[in-house]
Amino acid sequence: MTQLIALFACNSDSSVDTAHLDTIEEVAFSCPVDTRFWAPSTDVEACIDADGELHGPWRRLDGEDISAEARFDHGVRTGLYSSFHADGGTHVAGRYVDGNKDGLWRSTRSDRLNDWEERWDDGELAWRSEYGIDGELRSEIRFESGERHGVATWYHQDGTPRTRLEYDRGHKHGVAIRWHADGQLESMGSYDQDVRDGSWFAWDRDGGLVSEEVWKLGALANVEGAATDADPICPDGTVLVVEELEHGIVEVCETPSGVRHGPSITRYGDGSLRRVGAYAGGLPSGEWMSWCPNGTPASRGSYALGLRADDWDTWSCATGELLMKS
Repeated sequence: MTQLIALFACNSDSSVDTAHLDTIEEVAFSCPVDTRFWAPSTDVEACIDADGELHGPWRRLDGEDISAEARFDHGVRTGLYSSFHADGGTHVAGRYVDGNKDGLWRSTRSDRLNDWEERWDDGELAWRSEYGIDGELRSEIRFESGERHGVATWYHQDGTPRTRLEYDRGHKHGVAIRWHADGQLESMGSYDQDVRDGSWFAWDRDGGLVSEEVWKLGALANVEGAATDADPICPDGTVLVVEELEHGIVEVCETPSGVRHGPSITRYGDGSLRRVGAYAGGLPSGEWMSWCPNGTPASRGSYALGLRADDWDTWSCATGELLMKS
């Protein structure tokens, strides 16, 4: 009897060399020295040692075809594992080290397009990516100790980001961002252990600020700035002043004597948001947010009596990576 065995090559970092996932050859099923052939059912063939432990090659059959194969070392899974589609193409492939999944694991559909990929570190899932019907990347999620932890991103079909969340041990915790299909920001806010907290902003498809909701640990405390034209709504006794900058404009509320007091919106030359916040008696006050020219967040934090507090988060405009978290 023969079998189909997928050939793999291992990199120095212990991950599977995916260039060889689909290379196949025929070899005979043979058991190591001091083991004997064992077939507990018509669809399983394996080898066992003198203690009755699985040792050597193992495979599951579907008729005369091989549906999966692996190896054991005295009862412990070790080395490469692979399962196959009915046509012989690789379905799932990965590697065990001392009984634990390790390195890259991949599932491929019958049309040879990726279904999902996972990275395992000594039996712990580190991240998982899932793919759409045309093989496009749909999500990337990081894990720690089996729970979502760190940044998770979901994508539109064209590969642009759709939703990005931060997780802390399985709980939504940190900045949450959502984009329209054309790349315009749709909403942005933050979670504190699964509940909304702080300011949440929403924009229409033209980049206009629709509303700002203020949440206090899961309870909606206030709704401000409802204006599809994105103009700040100024407090009583102030007026909206528009100032031209070298590369954009700032819209800010001022008293008759010219003291800034109330919401402030700064825009880039193309009209996209650059900075949003508020003044109190001429001093920046409360939560402020800024964005890179490409629409990704640049910074978020608060001021107290004109002084910058310690709760600021900053991101790289080049990569979108969180550089500093409060």
